[in-house]
Amino acid sequence: MCRKANISSTYILTALSIAMTTLVCIRQKLDIKATVICIILVNLLGAFLGTELLNLLHYILGRNRINGPLSTFMTTCILGYSLTFIGKILKPAGNDSYRIKEKYILYLTVASFIILTVRIVFEDYITNNLFTVKKLNETITIFFKHPTTLLIMVCLSIFLTANPSKSRRHVKHKAFYDFLILFVVMCPVVSGFLMLFLRGNAYVGNVSSLNLFIELYVASLIIEATAWSIALLVNYAFEANARTIEERAKADQAKMQYLSLKRQMSPHFLFNNLNILDCMVAEGKNKDARNFINNLAGVYRFMLKYEDEAFVTLREELTYVKMYVNLLTVRFPDGLSVSYDIRENDMESFICTYSIQLLVENAVKHNSTQENNPLRISISTDGKNITVVNNLIPRLSPVESTGHGLEYIKQSYKERCGMEIYISQTDCEYKVSIPLI
Repeated sequence: MCRKANISSTYILTALSIAMTTLVCIRQKLDIKATVICIILVNLLGAFLGTELLNLLHYILGRNRINGPLSTFMTTCILGYSLTFIGKILKPAGNDSYRIKEKYILYLTVASFIILTVRIVFEDYITNNLFTVKKLNETITIFFKHPTTLLIMVCLSIFLTANPSKSRRHVKHKAFYDFLILFVVMCPVVSGFLMLFLRGNAYVGNVSSLNLFIELYVASLIIEATAWSIALLVNYAFEANARTIEERAKADQAKMQYLSLKRQMSPHFLFNNLNILDCMVAEGKNKDARNFINNLAGVYRFMLKYEDEAFVTLREELTYVKMYVNLLTVRFPDGLSVSYDIRENDMESFICTYSIQLLVENAVKHNSTQENNPLRISISTDGKNITVVNNLIPRLSPVESTGHGLEYIKQSYKERCGMEIYISQTDCEYKVSIPLI
């Protein structure tokens, strides 16, 4: 088909390899940095792997038409399965926050176009005007026969990737400066250094010094690009693993803080409510006392039932919140007002357990509840988020905030589903939006 259309099969294979790599990386939820590195590696390794497999098939099966498609199929399988395996290693476990975001799709498209253009220029100009693919492979082999130069290139790639100097640590475009050092400075130096060893070598023959330098420089570019990409990929894997460990530690810390907070809250909460219940009984408000006991029992029943559950339905959480609010309303009959604007379609969505109750508790804890200026809390949904808003009424004696409750909610969403909660504050109100799952 490519021959009939007078189109080089290399262009089609390059475009398909870019598409395959991008799809695998998106499926593995890698970020744009890892995706671009994988695209570069797949194209660098795929070209030479395909050539060597084709030569191997020619040697085993003899020259026939099936060798080309078969070598392409084998190369695609090897690279595809290798890419999937690498993606599983690079993907931060249990966290989707590193996946490619929509705003980076344009950058990825531009990068893919540049890689395709470079491959076309390389195929049409360099290999046709400077040397053949066979000659290029022979030139690359020279570097492996002189391991000193190869070792210098690999070590420099690793050093620049993993150990940036302090003077360049905060450089915004560090990768660009590394590119200049490796490809504009290092590759020409290595190529010139290697020419000294090739004087009188049979490979050189009648090749002019300029052509020899260009051949060595092109080969060094390919080797350095491969070494640099692998170094970046390995460094990315270590960084992703470190981020995962750090976030898990934060999540575990937040959970321990929350459990500690809950253990502290339970005795005080129970003590305050028993005092209120005692007053009701003393005043002979038996009906109110029964309702109060039912709400108090319902709150503790929910805490016991869902203590080990990470998520509950919005309907279950709101049932719990309403019982909790009923208890607060008895304490602050004219100083607290809670309103609900919940869409029925959102009631079966899931949210982090205790999240709404914690936000209501924080609002009451850090604000005054006065009869002439009540604390107003509104709870609403929009199909994507549930939002809790309260007006700000500073206490005369502010309560010190530990931040454990909010930290627990933040880390629960980030660790378990890679989502963020949104917090905003003005002079008159405090708002927290939590994603519905």
